[in-house]
Amino acid sequence: MNIVPNLESSPNWRQRADASVGGNHPDDFGMNLVQADPEREFYIIGPAYSDGLFSLFTPIMPNTGKLALQLEYKIDQDTVNDAQALEFDSRMVIARMGRNWSSQFNYQQGGVWQGFRINPTSGKGEWFSTAFKPGKFIPDVWHKITLSYSFDATTYSYESVQVDNLPLFICPPELKKLPNTPLLWADGVNLQIQLDMNYKAGAYKTRMRRGSYIWS
Repeated sequence: MNIVPNLESSPNWRQRADASVGGNHPDDFGMNLVQADPEREFYIIGPAYSDGLFSLFTPIMPNTGKLALQLEYKIDQDTVNDAQALEFDSRMVIARMGRNWSSQFNYQQGGVWQGFRINPTSGKGEWFSTAFKPGKFIPDVWHKITLSYSFDATTYSYESVQVDNLPLFICPPELKKLPNTPLLWADGVNLQIQLDMNYKAGAYKTRMRRGSYIWS
């Protein structure tokens, strides 16, 4: 087992809001390292359907084709009211081939967990809704999230999701054995946390702590 720990503390976080992120441009967005645990705070202020993306590059580690993202996340009351979704993405590249483990808890659909995939019929990207619906997180409480993945030379899979003490959710076949696609990024895994505003203007803040990538 190999661990990339303390993701929230890295000085290499980046942020952007542009056409590549999608949505409307926020009025203001950003992040701060809070030394409490430590914690990384993310915030957004903006019009309806505005988006801000925060990302961190981590290296490829020795592995047997299994990877997990583990973190604790806290929202405020405004997140419950103003967020479109809580999005957590892991974007892996090895030898210019990409694996896109993007996922979100869709708050406009009551907190259902969705994984991103290319629809095999239409060839278009889509959010695939699963049977896992933990609902909206309780504000001002730390929630533990574990997203587990697997991959090989040609495909990648979402394996499971766990939130707090809820039963482990095993991901459905529709999110398994997805084909790798070309991606001209440096070899590594990019953690992306995205703040998405819902159908009205607003503002909210979230925090992350105890983040790790676990290779096994």
